[in-house]
Amino acid sequence: MNMKNGKDGVVLIIVMSFLTVLLVLASTIHVLITLNARQTAYATAAADAFHEADAGADYVFGRLRADEFSGVVTMNTANVAVDYPPPAGYHFDTVTNVTRLTNKRMYLFRVIGHSGESRALIDVALSYDPAFLIGAFGNDSLSLGPTTRIYSYNSSTTTSPTTSTGEGSAGSNESMGGAQNAVDGSVYLGEDESGNPATYSHEFTSPAEVVRTTRIDPDPLGAASGQLSNEFVYVSVSNDNATAVGGTISGGQLRIDSDTTLRAGSYYVSDIDLGSHEILTIDATGGPVKIYLTGDVSTQPSSSVTVNPPVPNNFQVYAQGASTIQFQPNNTFIGFLYAPYGSITIQPNGDFYGALWGNTLSIAPNGNFYVDMDFVTQFDMDQPVEFVSWKQVLY
Repeated sequence: MNMKNGKDGVVLIIVMSFLTVLLVLASTIHVLITLNARQTAYATAAADAFHEADAGADYVFGRLRADEFSGVVTMNTANVAVDYPPPAGYHFDTVTNVTRLTNKRMYLFRVIGHSGESRALIDVALSYDPAFLIGAFGNDSLSLGPTTRIYSYNSSTTTSPTTSTGEGSAGSNESMGGAQNAVDGSVYLGEDESGNPATYSHEFTSPAEVVRTTRIDPDPLGAASGQLSNEFVYVSVSNDNATAVGGTISGGQLRIDSDTTLRAGSYYVSDIDLGSHEILTIDATGGPVKIYLTGDVSTQPSSSVTVNPPVPNNFQVYAQGASTIQFQPNNTFIGFLYAPYGSITIQPNGDFYGALWGNTLSIAPNGNFYVDMDFVTQFDMDQPVEFVSWKQVLY
């Protein structure tokens, strides 16, 4: 037996075994490196897809606000059709739909970003900030008649409520008076310009919830300098005065001083003076009627104001200056009056449905006051939607 050959054979076996181990190890390392590279590439692509979706969400939100402001898009339906393809350098699917949620002030759109084979989904929630949440407000004073009661309802459910939803609201920055049980809801008490708290004759005895707060913005719609002020400028040169049936037009302004019918549109009005048995008819079958008032309103107790369909949103009156507004028609009155620097007196021969906002406000209907919660909570004065939140959706 050749011992040398035997030793060489053992060495060869050891070397071969070692090489096999190295080969297996190399293969394992290769597999691990390949898997790690793939995982890294996938993670990188997934991160890139997320960033594409995030950038797309910002882009679509900006486009949506701009299109709302210019009137290209109107957010007033359950599903709003849009067309926002990605601009150069962006990688996301074209956004074609914005959906209204259960809360009618909120909307949602989805952006799908992509990078390679990876996809990332982001849902963006938007909302309109309410312009105001008080149904009856008098900055300097709010006076309720001894039998006046403020209730609430939803015009989307009924136009003739028999019960209250318990959300009626009233308030002032300086003083409020009325019966102890006048408000079926909340009373908001703010502060005057010097920071003095408002007074309420029944603050400690009223069954209504009394909410003490800082000064309430007396002009949230911007009649002096803001959105509403801009609208006054616009309607002064572009309005629907020529479509009015009745009344007189002088100097570009409509004066309602006789039987008059107004259909859907915006009217630039100098004053309203309804005499005995004269009628103002609001035909809103084609959309809301908006009056931009520069003067005063006076109606005789034997006059009437009718709104069809009978929903407060269909009759809106805005006063920019220190107007004196007195509505006392011989019927139930429906509408929204906004005169933050004016004096409003409401005394219809029936109920009042809607919302009132003035510098001084006196309410004494020969019936009840019903705050329309649909109108109050959804009113936004054509302001664009605001960003609320976003979340990534797993799929």
